[in-house]
Amino acid sequence: MEASLPPRQLPSFASKSSSAPINTDLSVLCSPHDLIAIVTADSDIVVYRLNGQIAFTVKCKDPDELSVSAAQWKPDGSLLAIGWSDGSWGIHDGGSGKLVAEGRVVGSEGGDEWKMDLEPGWGVDDDEQEKVAIAGFGWESHDVPVSKARADAFASKGELNTEGWADGLKDDEDYEDEAKDGNVSGRLADLPRAITTLDISKILPRLSAIPSHGLRSGPEGARFATQAATDGVFEVKKNDATDTVDVLMVYTNSGDVRVLLDDTVPIGSFNIDSSPLKHASHPCTGSRVLLSRTAEELLQFHTQDLPLASLGGPLLHVIARDTKRIQSTLAYITQVVRCITHDYATELQFPTRLTNNINMTLSEADQPQGDLKYNLCHLAMTGQFTPIMLEWLTDIVKEPNHKRWDTATGGMYSRIQSHIFVNLMPALDRMSIAVCSLRGQAELHKDSVVFGVESSLFSNILEGIDALRLVAQRVQLVCIHEWQQFRAFSKWLRVQIEIGTAGPFSKSALETEEKEAMGIDHGLVLAYIKETMGYSKLNSYVQKLSELRGVIDRDDFFKHPLMQQTGYNATREAIKKTDGLITATGQGNATLAPLNLQAIAVSLTGHVRTVLDRITTWQSRMLPPPATYELPDDFPSSSMVCDMRMMARDGSDLSVGVLAIDNNNLYLRLEHAERDSITYSGEEDTLCELLDAKFVSDKCCIFLRKSREDGTLSLTVALLNGDSLSKEAPIHHFDPEESFRPEKLLLGGRKGKEICVVFGDRGKAWRIFDMSRKQVDAALAEGGLSDRVDEGMIF
Repeated sequence: MEASLPPRQLPSFASKSSSAPINTDLSVLCSPHDLIAIVTADSDIVVYRLNGQIAFTVKCKDPDELSVSAAQWKPDGSLLAIGWSDGSWGIHDGGSGKLVAEGRVVGSEGGDEWKMDLEPGWGVDDDEQEKVAIAGFGWESHDVPVSKARADAFASKGELNTEGWADGLKDDEDYEDEAKDGNVSGRLADLPRAITTLDISKILPRLSAIPSHGLRSGPEGARFATQAATDGVFEVKKNDATDTVDVLMVYTNSGDVRVLLDDTVPIGSFNIDSSPLKHASHPCTGSRVLLSRTAEELLQFHTQDLPLASLGGPLLHVIARDTKRIQSTLAYITQVVRCITHDYATELQFPTRLTNNINMTLSEADQPQGDLKYNLCHLAMTGQFTPIMLEWLTDIVKEPNHKRWDTATGGMYSRIQSHIFVNLMPALDRMSIAVCSLRGQAELHKDSVVFGVESSLFSNILEGIDALRLVAQRVQLVCIHEWQQFRAFSKWLRVQIEIGTAGPFSKSALETEEKEAMGIDHGLVLAYIKETMGYSKLNSYVQKLSELRGVIDRDDFFKHPLMQQTGYNATREAIKKTDGLITATGQGNATLAPLNLQAIAVSLTGHVRTVLDRITTWQSRMLPPPATYELPDDFPSSSMVCDMRMMARDGSDLSVGVLAIDNNNLYLRLEHAERDSITYSGEEDTLCELLDAKFVSDKCCIFLRKSREDGTLSLTVALLNGDSLSKEAPIHHFDPEESFRPEKLLLGGRKGKEICVVFGDRGKAWRIFDMSRKQVDAALAEGGLSDRVDEGMIF
């Protein structure tokens, strides 16, 4: 850097400071929406707009145990992926921060253990898991070439459908001539794809949000807490006819790499024997590149080729769409079952306390007084109050507590019915459609490698769905019947409280009894006292069985007594035998599994996971093994890797560039597809210290320098001239009189609004500078660069 160059400063968009240091290495920019995600000292992810306003915050699940280990925006800015130190990751909506999907990478010891309950997530406890941290994400939307006819059809229609497929044919004779020549109309040739990708779920009403009524179920429940969040989970963001393939790579610090299609659908995995550092990709190629460092401190390249033609085909598109829908719908169903169980357990707490209170009083009386059922039946049949019952009704139950009793029990029946009718039944219908679609594909490609999953596995899921539907219908009938009985009982009980308060056989009591007697169905009152008040028939359907606890080995999951009891046929036979008349003696018995919502949902979850694992195994065969090779000695392995980028600098010729700093020397390595490797080492600058370097574009990079003489810091742009760096010029000098001391760089933005984020003061402050073409050109000219950069050279 020339000492005589005049100082130059870029315009500043905003500056921000915090009381505690942030993790600058994990900060990421969302260029399409002008957002920046910052990881705080408490492992919260705060997303800011460029003006410093907070857009949303993602709270850490357990600040004492977890920390953020990776973060990455989707290229279009619609989603934000966050990785945690326990091997879990979450996909969040880029506009609100709501959790859209989540996953987990567990060690080899924890991967074969399944849970026996419906708590969010799968696997063993954290203490028993092998600890792996998410090291990073590789998100890219790859372009898949298609025929011109199909592209024109999509451009004109906006979506692919079956209308007008014969428009390109003049008449039958023309079609026969073209068919003989093998030149069938482009749109007609695309008819199989259109049929394959038809989605009848688009015409169904959207699923409603799930009111939790105080249930705390972690982030799983938050996914469906509002209508906007629920719509975001089930929204099909990718059109059936789009010619892009969204692939997400999730890699851990132990070298375990997961490959996911459309953000959530796993299509394979592979392992590398080193710790990944950086990821590079490009929309025009299916090759992904990982840079890693071995235990011996050697740098390695790992190239993974993705079969874009297969990933973008109609079959895999349908499999990805329906698999994702099954996963989301299953999470929705399990959340509904959790809410039903929670509502049943919590709303009966207050009535249970009241009845237990009087039963204890009756049992402690000097002379036997029977139980509450006996005394209520006696009061309903004779109208005579015993002293204990009169005191209980007038002093303990009275009007306020009666209202609480009526509200709690009536609310329980109302909420359970709403959960089943509004949430559960529509979700089961949607899930059935997705499962039938995949089972049809499995039947069509039976005994072939096109889709290597047995159709019987999908039939098992459909049996679980039908069993849930049978039990849900039975629960609806029980709710209607018992609620009718309770309304009559509650009305009668209110009258008895009024009579007892006024005094039995008094004039006021007789008037009240005469006025209300005609509106009370005593048959329903006695039926409720005798059949329902002590033990609701709902208990057999919605209780949480004691056997649904802990984890179990994957191979023994379906051998468990509860899982062997579940199934459509078992549920149907159990309903026929019991007809809903289950007594309290059957509570907690394994024979209740065919009628228990939670047991059936757990079995259904096991069948779904079996299918997902089989689909993942089949899809993994499409991924070729990654190619691994070490970087030569001319690129120092001990260097600090600052940035990596896949770029197309000469037409379609793609290369991978790596920027690193070692011993105050800036290294640039270009790795071409033909393994033609070039390493450029800039001359060591004894007057300045290099702090950080980043690629600005395919033809330009920027680095942060600190003068050894006076401590002045500056940003310098260097252009890529062929396979080396040239035309270096400072574009910004930091004022030495200010307290801000820069340390790290982060570049991004979109065309016409390129920005540079500079972090400093040990992560306690950052500033955002305007790096647009106009500002950089002015800085280069003022900085003494004699020949101006050609238009479009930098950005």
